Amino acid sequence: MNKAMETILKYRGRCVSQDDIATIKKVIDSFPGSSRRYISQELCRIWDWRQPNGFLKDMVCRSLLLLLESRGFIELPPRKCTPNNPLANRRKPEKAGENRRRRNAFGMQAVRYIRLTGSSSKNLP
Repeated sequence: MNKAMETILKYRGRCVSQDDIATIKKVIDSFPGSSRRYISQELCRIWDWRQPNGFLKDMVCRSLLLLLESRGFIELPPRKCTPNNPLANRRKPEKAGENRRRRNAFGMQAVRYIRLTGSSSKNLP
């Protein structure tokens, strides 16, 4: 088997070879200053790597690029932005019994019980 065609790793059904690594490096070098997203989309177009609905597999490609970078095969350009992740920045839940009486934004204790009463349609205009 040709050394360039030898599979380095298999990722989500795609066998990655030395030729693929060379293609990735060429795309990164050809588009300096481009985002990782653009690079992954360009690779998907080159490889015709698509979902069954025809859309590019650019998210899968980006995670492949991150894996290849973590293993030392490629060097990606720096991130242009880090999207806000509300799950990563959330408050830890309170333990049972802690801070049962919290004050709201107006300095009042939170209302624990509300009494609802019915109304008659006769009173409506």
